[in-house]
Amino acid sequence: RNSRALKFETRMKDAKNKDELDKISGKIELSLTVRLLGVNQGIRLDKIRTELEETFSTEQANNDYTSTKIIPVISNLNLEPDAATPADQVDTEGYEWLTHSDESKWYRVAQSNSEWAKFE
Repeated sequence: RNSRALKFETRMKDAKNKDELDKISGKIELSLTVRLLGVNQGIRLDKIRTELEETFSTEQANNDYTSTKIIPVISNLNLEPDAATPADQVDTEGYEWLTHSDESKWYRVAQSNSEWAKFE
């Protein structure tokens, strides 16, 4: 019984994932049912199985976290300058000009306080 329990222990420790561990656990349960393993060996193997399941669960949780795509937050979604934004300069033809934070050029009729139009 002890050598059989050691073989099961080795197989469980060599398991690569939870599915393999579940298959081995099923064989252990069958061996306990037909009394190829004693109660003490069953308790020890169950303890090892529980520890390995926790290890697999922790690894899976870490893999899920690292595979999650992180999307940066864009803080300035306002692509168009506000009408209340003052002009940077006024030209001789009666237009106000503004250079926005993204380096785009905007214009409007001088002193109108209307919405800015993008210069393209």
